[in-house]
Amino acid sequence: MTVISINFRGSIKRELINNMRGTFQQQDWIAPPALRVDGNYENNLKYFNESDQSIAQEIKQKTEQFLAKKKCNKNTINLDKKTNSNREEGQIEIWIHSSCELKE
Repeated sequence: MTVISINFRGSIKRELINNMRGTFQQQDWIAPPALRVDGNYENNLKYFNESDQSIAQEIKQKTEQFLAKKKCNKNTINLDKKTNSNREEGQIEIWIHSSCELKE
């Protein structure tokens, strides 16, 4: 089971993030409600287990496609494997800082 946690900042609208969550849920991935999180971060996808690398790559690609389709100013996602983590397999975090021309 893959769980995708989404964190975002900037002028990107929650409605757009919820639409992205919906595209993940169509893939039978779990995407809980996103969190607006202040801080200093850019677009990043984190995974925590080597076994999640291929699914992380797929989620990265789908996220980039979604952001590009919505005409977001930053639609490239950095892929980041976190080491020394005790997270269970299937845990993915997406951190988004962007603004988009299309609001939904």
